[in-house]
Amino acid sequence: MLAVPGPAALPLRALLAYDGSPCADERSFVAAYLAGQWEVPLSVVTVENHRVKAETQARAREYLEAHDVRAEFERKSGSAAEAILRTADEQECDWIIMGSYGPNPLVEMVKGSAVDGVLRASQRPVLICR
Repeated sequence: MLAVPGPAALPLRALLAYDGSPCADERSFVAAYLAGQWEVPLSVVTVENHRVKAETQARAREYLEAHDVRAEFERKSGSAAEAILRTADEQECDWIIMGSYGPNPLVEMVKGSAVDGVLRASQRPVLICR
């Protein structure tokens, strides 16, 4: 699903939010296709927490390198939504590629999720992969 808060435009630089989940691997495929076919520079952010460790990002790096996709990699901590939005600003990304709800969507609906936070605050298109 593509959420576009303003006028639509082709991406000039994309940010992949990668958390190591099986769905994140699917997002890597989408990001690799976007970067390769549309020649869109790519940044990858991993927000470390109790479930996502520093080595998680290595899988995304290996996948993208195997498909000849160059990317810049960032590791952040704290609120996932804030870290994703901050990285998009720092890397001047005009599209965000991320997943929907995590392993426990009911808890995320009550407590809030990264996707909710990004959708509420982003002025960029957000491609949500399920």
